[in-house]
Amino acid sequence: MITGGLFAAADFEAMLARTDLDALRVPGVEFAVLGCPVERAREAIAPFPELVVSHENSTNQTVVCGPSEPVADVVALLRAKNVICQVMPFRSGFHTPMLAPYLDQFRRDGVPSLPLHPPTVPVWSATTARPFPGDPAATRELCVRHLLEPVRFRQLVTALRATGIRSFVQMGSGQLASLVSDTLRGADHLAVAANSDRGPGMEQLRRAAAALWVEGAEPDFTAFDPPVTTTAPEPADPELPAALADFPC
Repeated sequence: MITGGLFAAADFEAMLARTDLDALRVPGVEFAVLGCPVERAREAIAPFPELVVSHENSTNQTVVCGPSEPVADVVALLRAKNVICQVMPFRSGFHTPMLAPYLDQFRRDGVPSLPLHPPTVPVWSATTARPFPGDPAATRELCVRHLLEPVRFRQLVTALRATGIRSFVQMGSGQLASLVSDTLRGADHLAVAANSDRGPGMEQLRRAAAALWVEGAEPDFTAFDPPVTTTAPEPADPELPAALADFPC
């Protein structure tokens, strides 16, 4: 949202400085990543009304959230059926209705309070799988919905591809590119990260630029080679004999 121009980076940084982010954490809840489609995840959590789907990341990855004990039960149930599962090492309750009682300060002082600007490029929401609305009030409310409703990343990627977008670049490191490829399996697309924790950053950035060039984009490759600056030689000491002026002392 910052990169797309909806919010100014300085306003966002100031908001972070005055906001108690610890207040946006639901105590006692956990996330578990399930290596299965959302339909199978919903079937697995159906006997546990305390659990909800928080992320539909791709065709074969879903995240559920809720109290620790039923999360552990669902993980054990699916692992017994050869489904890869992993309990995440952090707790927040983001993207679930469980966060609702903790949002008063966020509504008042958080992202919805920031000055809004017309986006410089289209900014899409992973809550609605559509571009942000033009109405400022609807945009502010959508910022709140982001924290209370599931991340629909699979639907977002599918919707973007349906508009003709076929190149996806993850700006940081992580596994989002693999989620894109899982969702668009069999469809013409490029999914690449601009950074990687498995190699030098500049090397990966060059790789991403080359991949985009192959797909028909026009990256500025000169940005990888900063201009060479030359320093003028210091004048020779006038007291030295001319024959010694360039002697390597």
